[in-house]
Amino acid sequence: MNAERLCRELGPGLLRTVVPPARDDRQIASIVVCGLPEELTEGDRDSLVLAVGATSPEARAAIVAAAGRRGAAAVVVKAYEPIDDAVREAARDAGVALLSTDREVAWARLQELIASAVDSLRATELLPASVAASGDLFALADATAAACGAPVTIEDPASHVLAFSREGQDVDPVRVATILGRRVPGRWASALRQQAELDGVLARDEPAVIDLPGMAPRRLIAIRSGGVLLGSIWLAGPTDDAADDVLREAAAVAALQLLRRRAERELEHAVRSAAVTDLLLTGRLSARAEEETGLRAGDAFAVLAVALDDAGPDGDAAAHDQLADLLAAHLRAFRRRSVHGVLDGRGYVVVACDGDAERDVLLGRFEDGLTRARRTIGSPVRAGLGAIAPEPAALPDARATADRALALGAEGRAIATFDDVRAAALVEDVERFVGGWREGRSSQLRTLLEHDRVHGTELTETVRLVLELFGDTSTAARRLHVHANTVRYRLRQATELTGIRLTDGTARLALELELRSLERERRGGG
Repeated sequence: MNAERLCRELGPGLLRTVVPPARDDRQIASIVVCGLPEELTEGDRDSLVLAVGATSPEARAAIVAAAGRRGAAAVVVKAYEPIDDAVREAARDAGVALLSTDREVAWARLQELIASAVDSLRATELLPASVAASGDLFALADATAAACGAPVTIEDPASHVLAFSREGQDVDPVRVATILGRRVPGRWASALRQQAELDGVLARDEPAVIDLPGMAPRRLIAIRSGGVLLGSIWLAGPTDDAADDVLREAAAVAALQLLRRRAERELEHAVRSAAVTDLLLTGRLSARAEEETGLRAGDAFAVLAVALDDAGPDGDAAAHDQLADLLAAHLRAFRRRSVHGVLDGRGYVVVACDGDAERDVLLGRFEDGLTRARRTIGSPVRAGLGAIAPEPAALPDARATADRALALGAEGRAIATFDDVRAAALVEDVERFVGGWREGRSSQLRTLLEHDRVHGTELTETVRLVLELFGDTSTAARRLHVHANTVRYRLRQATELTGIRLTDGTARLALELELRSLERERRGGG
């Protein structure tokens, strides 16, 4: 396989040609991971060099030049920015192909994909070469079925159907049920795992035959890469041993296709996560983020913060990403441009809008989406809708208001807006300010606290509750489980001890804020 064929096999999203090979017939014989030029040896002739860690133009050019001296076929670099002309020139001078991959693609994943591509292209004796190039699992299932003369299904490790042959071969009830339900029926899945020892069969690279009562014989092979199970291919009905060679080829082709799908999803997720991080932390919408997400610098934006009430500590990021993904998918049904991801363990959806005029419409869309997501996930979900950001630069502040709406929203309510919690947020900020005020606590509050500590009284709590209830001593008495006259006595005692005048509005407000701040500290709210 030459460098340009490899790029076609993996697709431009994963590998691109920057400088084509000097000779079209130059074949790649091996893969070499290289961090420094001196690591390359004469044994690396005709190799594909992965230039891991080479981020500067100088480091890249040095590895490319060393690869040329050692007779390597091609070098892959990360596209952190447009490839420097000096690196391109070094590749031309060295006579090696220069390839690039996105910076978000993990080197280990790329190496796995390249190795799988090589295996897949070697396996084209019994299956059409076009099947391997198409990337279509249904085409692979059809070609395998045609070569073996039996129906085919391709499944993931959890026995969900990924593809099936569509030709007119005879089918049995188990296959019909599997295709209609998009997964192996429960009782048959149990029988396969227990009676046929399916887990052991899938741990091997060779085809196997399974013959259970009530089901036509099956011939299957695991789809594996680097010891990792990616899925399985099943032939239904009687076949001979000649089908094993076809299955081996089909498994090699399927491995590449499944790995490529996985890598493309990982790349999409990485790009999306980077866009969300940039938008919500810096308010910057890069040209690449515009291209990938469809958002525009001239848009206004709404930010929704989402959380699962019962997400475990190990599943927070994945669970919140799934929740945000479900909401984004719901918005796409209404042609809403959005991007979603997880930041600091919390899910976010950023959606383009026409400003404050669309707030109510968006709120309705989000409420519907949350209802659907709750049914899909099966867990309670909460959300906070922040203030509208008129431009990307305002998104960090919009995120902060979404966080506040999520944190302060009423219990039992799926979604709260920042306007709903504005008063609570303002008081919370003031309480925090009062708690950290450099002048410290007032002499009146210190006197009350000291009296309670020495004499075991409850003057501080009584004053706080009466102020909170706007002077309603009867309700305060019920809350404190004492007589109303006891409350009045405590108030007189507090005013005599501290000299505070509760009829003075300013003094009353200041003391109430101090008492609120004290209560927040006691609750552990900072």
